[in-house]
Amino acid sequence: MKTFIFALMLFASLSISAQTYSRNTENIQLHGLEMVETLSDDGMRIIKMPFKWFAGIGEADDKQIAIEIAQREAQSAVSRIIRNEVIDQAAKLSVDVNGRVCQALVSSWEQYSHSILVGCEPFGNTEVQYNSNTGMYKVKAKIGIQGDRFKKMMNEYKERTPEDLTPIEVQQFIQINQTVVSVIISE
Repeated sequence: MKTFIFALMLFASLSISAQTYSRNTENIQLHGLEMVETLSDDGMRIIKMPFKWFAGIGEADDKQIAIEIAQREAQSAVSRIIRNEVIDQAAKLSVDVNGRVCQALVSSWEQYSHSILVGCEPFGNTEVQYNSNTGMYKVKAKIGIQGDRFKKMMNEYKERTPEDLTPIEVQQFIQINQTVVSVIISE
């Protein structure tokens, strides 16, 4: 009987916790495309231009530290999002995600994501929320790269082929790579 009552109390507390948690959930987009106003190349007029952006979230009891954490997270989002897409596309094509092709793709994209970061700049508004109950700041910061530059970089990279793979592995590498580029450009 004691076990039954304990189990009932445990179930009730878990379902209350789950309900509380589900009410406090939020959807946060961590990358996307957006049309923004920016200066023309000659700096004489304002034009609309698409940007590819990446976001990061940081939490700390100090606002500046939370901002810095969010900015670092936005930078690491670039390689993380691409890595996840590589693994996802490899799995869809039944390519071993721990095999040579996937490892070559992941390694190659990690290096290339640094080139993308060089083209990025702070983007949009930094969102800062303060929770007076916990004394914590929650920050969402974005970095972005002009759409034309991003697409050019992606298309240049689409044609890249590794040297240390067999001809069949090279075909798989190219197929996955081209799919990843198409998905990343369109999201």
